[in-house]
Amino acid sequence: MSVKFKFNEDAIKEAALQAAKEKAKTMTFDVECPHCHASINVPEGESVCPVCGDKVNLHLNFGF
Repeated sequence: MSVKFKFNEDAIKEAALQAAKEKAKTMTFDVECPHCHASINVPEGESVCPVCGDKVNLHLNFGF
C-alpha cells in the first residue's frame, strides 16, 4: 500500500514566512545603537536608545 500526498509548496513557504514575521513582532533583539554604539535590546520598529536617548529604527529583512 502506498500513500501519496499533494501539497502546494509555495503556500507552505508563504505560511512559514508569515509565521516567522508574526513571531518577530513579539521579540526583542540585541543590537548596537548606531549613535552611541552601546549594546541594547529593542523590538522591531522605532525605539529610543536607553543609553543616549536617540531614536533607533530596527527593520528586519526576511530575505530567505
